Amino acid sequence: MPQISLEYTSNVAAERPLGGLMADLHRILSERGGVPLEACKSRARRVDEFVVGGGEAAPGFVHLAVEIFPKTDAWKAEVGSLLLEALTAAFPGRGDAAVTVHIADVIEPSAYFRDPPMQKAPEPPRERVARAFAIKAETGSNQEWLDLCADDIQWKIHGSGALCRLYTSKADFRDNCLAVLGKRLDGPIRARVEQIIAEGDTVAVLWKGQGRTTWGESYDNDYCWLFHFEGGVARRADAYIDTALLDRTMSHPV
Repeated sequence: MPQISLEYTSNVAAERPLGGLMADLHRILSERGGVPLEACKSRARRVDEFVVGGGEAAPGFVHLAVEIFPKTDAWKAEVGSLLLEALTAAFPGRGDAAVTVHIADVIEPSAYFRDPPMQKAPEPPRERVARAFAIKAETGSNQEWLDLCADDIQWKIHGSGALCRLYTSKADFRDNCLAVLGKRLDGPIRARVEQIIAEGDTVAVLWKGQGRTTWGESYDNDYCWLFHFEGGVARRADAYIDTALLDRTMSHPV
């Protein structure tokens, strides 16, 4: 899925081989629509007998039908316009023949059967990070975002204050940063996410932490974390925080 069908009347001709055109349509669906490239399947058919309107001399038509799982209106508007643009460019000498695109997103996943079974597309890093931080916002748990990290992750807290250094593994960061700070906190830090930005395999999270020290002061720090994904896991991370607040907290006796 998706299934893509192109029909064009015999009185219009494509300027380029249709195989190349269909490959371009696949790339649009994959790169701009998030559809797995290997899931796209296309076929083209020339229509020799056709009628437009009342049957008089007709200019013909070019029509692309895309059958796909349900999508949002915004997705259809963006992807549909890009498909139409590519299709129009491929038939420059069509005259008055209409070029149309129809995205039929009415196929229910539960009613679609395939052999061999279709592989589920990997979830983008941004969505995985967003889900982990949604849990941290609700419960304060660190486990969900730690699960995104490789065991040998290189985690760097930038700055020159307490706990600011390069941690060379997940265990190093958990035991010598999270646990050390945690001894001075009365419970977990909940997250209030302000923005998540993704570019390729890098995901940046701008968030505010809400916590309290064991001696009753608030520990509401500001954070910007950058996760660098490779092979499905975060292999590097850069953390920028309010180091002055961290220093004050770390200088207090446990």
